[in-house]
Amino acid sequence: MNRKRTDRPQRQAASPQQRIIAGTHAVHEVLKVNPKQISKVVFTKDLGVQLKNLILDMSKRFGFVAEEKAKSVLDNLYTNHQNAIVWAKSRPEFDDENLKEKSLLLFLDGVEDPHNLGAITRSAWLLNADGIYIPDNRSVDLTPTTHKVACGGVEHVPIMSETNFKNPIERFKELGFWVYGLSHKGRQTIFDVQLAPRTILVLGAEDKGMRSTTETLCDELVSIPQASSEASFNVSVAAALSMYEYRRQNFKKA
Repeated sequence: MNRKRTDRPQRQAASPQQRIIAGTHAVHEVLKVNPKQISKVVFTKDLGVQLKNLILDMSKRFGFVAEEKAKSVLDNLYTNHQNAIVWAKSRPEFDDENLKEKSLLLFLDGVEDPHNLGAITRSAWLLNADGIYIPDNRSVDLTPTTHKVACGGVEHVPIMSETNFKNPIERFKELGFWVYGLSHKGRQTIFDVQLAPRTILVLGAEDKGMRSTTETLCDELVSIPQASSEASFNVSVAAALSMYEYRRQNFKKA
């Protein structure tokens, strides 16, 4: 699958697959889950002893560079670093063979705020989603802020970038997925429909919603009830509510 060049801090060159991770929770999770992907870690003297020792121990075990630098060096790379920055050589991959009888995927049609993508990824991890798809233009990707807000979720929920959604959605439909688009146009709410065991949730951009071309790929449009029509849910909140409803319906206790 095609994936786009990840966003990165200024003055730091990156390969198409390289990602830059900041935030103590995100740094801890990549060390724990994907240490073989790491090429370098820089940290300040103010980093907590436990995380610093983990970095030094893992660098010896997996052979990546680990260096203590002045805070100003990290500030020039990414201001909200929380005293550590990690360079990872690749991103978690999505494998269709890992799909289960009950599987949940998200397609985000043009989400541009890294905080929203990070928050959605964090919820997707905690609600056991299998993967997230984003378009390779007019969309945010794996920035340091995305990693920081996701608090480690990026290591558990692969995020794939596609030129268009048509090909992967049609392929997943052949694998038994039903596609629900979150839209105010939905005649039923997401709480009124029985979500399929294999479900794709499609959410639109923060201000524009879904593009019409994406809307036509959906099997059904559903809405989330709200008290006022004068505003709408933040896309990360809508994603969390929708994922939770999928899980409530499909993983009920016997």
